[in-house]
Amino acid sequence: MISPDVELEVDGEDLSFDFDAIDLKGRAGYAVNNILFYGVAGVSRVYAAGVQASGFNIGVGADYDLGNYIAIGAEYVARRATDEESDFDATLDTLAVRAAFGF
Repeated sequence: MISPDVELEVDGEDLSFDFDAIDLKGRAGYAVNNILFYGVAGVSRVYAAGVQASGFNIGVGADYDLGNYIAIGAEYVARRATDEESDFDATLDTLAVRAAFGF
């Protein structure tokens, strides 16, 4: 779940609100030596300023196996969500970097 606070200016007025996003996504990829390249796709739900918008997410990523049960990776995901009733459109792009240790 992603929860940044949003601050922006509209017509000279400062606005601030919470922005939450929840993703459900699948992943498919191809391994080359110690690297897994993959794509992700799924659905997203965005909550912002009292509005709930639904949409999709799509992205790419890679994981690198360092050996000894240690892996590092990065993933870029683009989200687009719309609420037709309130004419609200949300665009959220993220880049995640991670490390994992297995035992």
